[in-house]
Order: sequence, then structure tokens, then C-alpha cells
Amino acid sequence: MPRDGFHRTLAACPSLTNLHLRGFIELNSQTPISPIALPTLRELVVHGRVLANGLRLFDLISAPNIETLILEDVKAPALASVHKFIARSYPNAFQSLRALRYVGCEFGPDMDVHLLRATPAVSELVLSVDKNLHLVRLLVNSDKQAAMCGCPPMWPNLRTVTLHTQGYAGHVVGGAGVPVNEPSSTMALLQEFITCRNALGKPISMLQFKGPNAGPFSSEFRWGLAQGKQFVPTQTICCQMSAILADCGYKCDWAAMVEAYSNQLRQFLTQVSVVRHQIAPVLPPNFNIQHLRRRIGVPT
Repeated sequence: MPRDGFHRTLAACPSLTNLHLRGFIELNSQTPISPIALPTLRELVVHGRVLANGLRLFDLISAPNIETLILEDVKAPALASVHKFIARSYPNAFQSLRALRYVGCEFGPDMDVHLLRATPAVSELVLSVDKNLHLVRLLVNSDKQAAMCGCPPMWPNLRTVTLHTQGYAGHVVGGAGVPVNEPSSTMALLQEFITCRNALGKPISMLQFKGPNAGPFSSEFRWGLAQGKQFVPTQTICCQMSAILADCGYKCDWAAMVEAYSNQLRQFLTQVSVVRHQIAPVLPPNFNIQHLRRRIGVPT
């Protein structure tokens, strides 16, 4: 849909309460247009493909009373742009934002504490686990500052945290979740976050793990937390795609399942392409992957 058409469509629906954006919006014109006021909008879902061409969504809509914001597969530059807009909007918007869900999003290292200040009512957070967890690191650093100053932490109402664990390739664990080697930096950071929240008197009331590897992830996490004599209520949901779809705002039907698995396949093929380009310079000119597969006994 072209940007102008999208603008006209929203202008005809000023009383929207839920808006799910998962298609492409073409930037057919760079001419500035006034944002459409959507004062009753409560839930906004944005897929990364909406922002992939540089579209600045909040230049098109004004939704100051959003309660649930779901961002799915948003790349780091687009996500940084969204965060900067939220920070600039303080205190005129996003004060009612309670549920903030990042599903498959890429975070850059330039996380800013102003994002936390601009969204003080957040009580539910959903994150996909990666090796950096920049947002959790930002929360930990903010909590440490709060402890030093003797003041409440940012996001004081945060009570429920859900972690999608399918992207985590952790350390090998033995019985009862005991890591064979040192605990991973990801686990150490999550455990530090729980410790900080407990120390500040703002404990997390429920930490959920979702994904096909949620069981081992949970065991490794709880073992490390117990070593520090800390506690947090946890729930482990060893699931495939259907439970994760609910966090994305999907109605769980066959079409949603097909789209979700298609997204996963596209991400996998992209990763394969990147690996091929990385190893291409060191491969001999006559290298043939099929010959290699036959030599090591892999079915072709």
C-alpha cells in the first residue's frame, strides 16, 4: 500500500482501538503530511517489514494512549528510530504503555535510559534472548544507579518478563541444569537483573521462558540463581510456534502459523547466505559441497 493510501485509510478510522501492521507501506512521496490522530488506539503491532524501507511510522500516526506495543522482527536502525521517538515524546505520549513486546527484534548497543524514563508504566516485557540483551543490560545499569542514589528504579511497575529462548545457544549443561563450563554471559546478566530487582524491593513476580529449548534454558538459569541465593517465580513453556504467536498479537490459525514459519525460514536462509559469503574466500576454487557431504557420509 502506498503511504498516501495508508494515510487516507487511517483518516477514515479515527476511533481505532487495535492496529496491526504487517504489510509493506511504500514511500511513494517524501512530502511531509500531518499525522492522523488516533486517541483511542490501545494496541499497536508493527512488523519489521513495515519499517524496512525507512518509513517513520509515528510521522503518520499520533497515538498517545497506547497500552500495548508489539514490535516484531524489527531491525536495529528502525528500532532505534522508534525508541528515539518515544523518548522525545515524553511526557506527552506513551505514559499509559503497560505491555512492551519485542519478538525477534535486533537491538543496537546505543540503548538510552531516556526510553525507560519515557515509559514509566511498563509492567510487562517480552524479549527474544540473544547474546547481548542490550535492554536487560540497560535495566541492570539503571537499577545499579537507583540503588546507589537510594531512589526507585526505572520501570518500577515491571512485574512480568517473558523470554523467547529459541535463539539461545547456551553452554552444555549436565544434571539439574549445572553448566559443564562457566555460566554464559547471558545467564549471568539475567541473574544480575533479578538480583538488582530483589535488592530494590521491586521483584519480578513472574519470569516466563518460552520456546522449544525453554526447559534446558530454565534449568541453567535457576541453577545459577540458586548459587546466588536469589529467587524468582518462573514458568517454563516448552512450546513450538503457537504460544509465541500469541505474544505477537496473532490469532492462532493456519494462516498465522504459515506466516510465522515462513519468517523463520527466511531468517534461516539469510543466515546461510551470510555464512556462505564469509567462508567463500577461504574455499578452493573447485570446492563442491556435494563432494564434501559424500565424503563425510551425509545423505545428499
